[in-house]
Amino acid sequence: MTDVDNFLSHYGVKGMKWGVRNEHVREYKEVATKDTANNIAKRQMANVNMVRYMARGRGIQERQKFDENWYNNLSTGKQYISQGHDLSRVVKGVDKNALSGGYMYVSQLKSDHDMYTATIPAFTNGFKAGKKQYHSAYQVSLETKRKLSMPSPKERVDTFIETLQTKDGKKWLADNGYKGEIDELNAKQVGLQYYQKFNKYAGNKDVKFNNVYFDTVKAKGYDALIDDNDAGIWSKKPTILLNPKGTVKITNVRQLSAAEINEAQRKVMKLRDYKTDKQMGIR
Repeated sequence: MTDVDNFLSHYGVKGMKWGVRNEHVREYKEVATKDTANNIAKRQMANVNMVRYMARGRGIQERQKFDENWYNNLSTGKQYISQGHDLSRVVKGVDKNALSGGYMYVSQLKSDHDMYTATIPAFTNGFKAGKKQYHSAYQVSLETKRKLSMPSPKERVDTFIETLQTKDGKKWLADNGYKGEIDELNAKQVGLQYYQKFNKYAGNKDVKFNNVYFDTVKAKGYDALIDDNDAGIWSKKPTILLNPKGTVKITNVRQLSAAEINEAQRKVMKLRDYKTDKQMGIR
């Protein structure tokens, strides 16, 4: 799966049932919004900063080590999102099923939302930033209906290791090239080895194991969790809702303008603020 697929599988609208009022429905359009300012220099800077952003993120991914030392330093405290907290997502379209169909990727932070405003439109039909016109890109604003609980970083990983030892987990491992057997002694070792690969493709709802993992987290009483594929790389606190229909409501849907998208792209390196990562405990 390419970077394009990663972003769109995380944030696209696909195969869902019920849950959105008519006034929130928005159709996908190939040419939906144009930047009328005709400022070529600003658009060029938007493209330059997006290229830097992608290169920086890939560099962080290449240096990641999901090893024993990383595991031993994971925090164990549960996390929460308060009732009435504003969430958002950037999508290509919104249908009447947008709150159903399992898990949903959202942003808790405005800076994260702005980074996806810069990124998702650029990845629609290939990567290109600083464009004069874009295909459909909508901002969906949501609000939590109650306090949401999330597992600690360590419990996220432990649940993955646990789920790998099920029938579906063993099949997923076999499909991804693992040829050995899992036992008590090597379960953690195998889990750490495959955790990064799992998170990279977790947005694909057609893979049964992905759904099994999220259902397992949900069965432990959690409403959401941090997306370890994007956290600390493409954004700061990207979040996966496990039961969006039961935990959030849509408050507004509006189309993003090309000028707004390009402005977010020009600011993407500052928004990501890599210099503060160590201070915030982000890898």
